[in-house]
Amino acid sequence: MTSKSKPFLMLGVMSAVGICFTTGCGEQTLAGKWEYKEVNRIKSPDSLVDALVIEGDAGATTSTATSVYLVPVGGSVDPEDRLRSLFTADHLKNFAIEWKEPKLLEIRYDEGRIFGFMNFWSSREVQQFHYVVEIKLAPTRSGFSLPLKDRTW
Repeated sequence: MTSKSKPFLMLGVMSAVGICFTTGCGEQTLAGKWEYKEVNRIKSPDSLVDALVIEGDAGATTSTATSVYLVPVGGSVDPEDRLRSLFTADHLKNFAIEWKEPKLLEIRYDEGRIFGFMNFWSSREVQQFHYVVEIKLAPTRSGFSLPLKDRTW
């Protein structure tokens, strides 16, 4: 492989990963069938909303994708709703979510490769869209938060 072809290979790989994340990767892929599981659920301080952390992967040849969703308390994420994640990343190190107060959710991590992020959420099911939650990214490092392996080739 020549040094001129590396950028094109990188672009192809990143495009494939991006398509996978934006389409939810809910079906069979070349790597295998994507499986998802809820790994954490934290109720907001006012008990109106649950923050869900869902992980998904397609087996040993794929990285684990971590997504954050907000749902009315006790709610769940339907497969069709996977496209509506507020945060989706892989290669996360020391990842955590925390309600800092009602309507403010913080996402902390040392390192991660973030594919999607939205900084607010509201729902018809919670006060007819009048209950708005801010989602805040809080990398714990002052320097790079993108893993070294993802910024060097």
